[in-house]
Amino acid sequence: MSDETEEKEAEQEKDSDEEKSDEAESADAKSAEKKDDKKDEEPAEDEAPLFARTYPKTPEVEALLAAFERGNYARVREEAPALASRSSDPEVKRAAEDLLRRIQPDPVSKTLLAVAALLLLFFVYWYFGHQHEGPK
Repeated sequence: MSDETEEKEAEQEKDSDEEKSDEAESADAKSAEKKDDKKDEEPAEDEAPLFARTYPKTPEVEALLAAFERGNYARVREEAPALASRSSDPEVKRAAEDLLRRIQPDPVSKTLLAVAALLLLFFVYWYFGHQHEGPK
């Protein structure tokens, strides 16, 4: 009788293992479907950042915006002031100046950096300006 009980327990374990593997496979299939859905929901490549959606759709502004998005800030620093000065359209001028403003360092961070440098200089002066006792 114990052999029958052991056989039933072995069958139940086998069934539960099969159910777990079926659940794992269905979970994998669901996650694969979600990944496919996310690919479909990705924004189009030509979609501009939120701040740039009001910019005029001119080739010069589009080129500057593309350079900004790629991280080519050197190009934006070179071309944005030139575009702002030569353009007669106030919207193009505003867009070029806005892109240039967005790559400038934050004034608060510049101030904090200057304060940190002054503090370092003060501590160096303080250390070397006072006598220190040598080892006894």
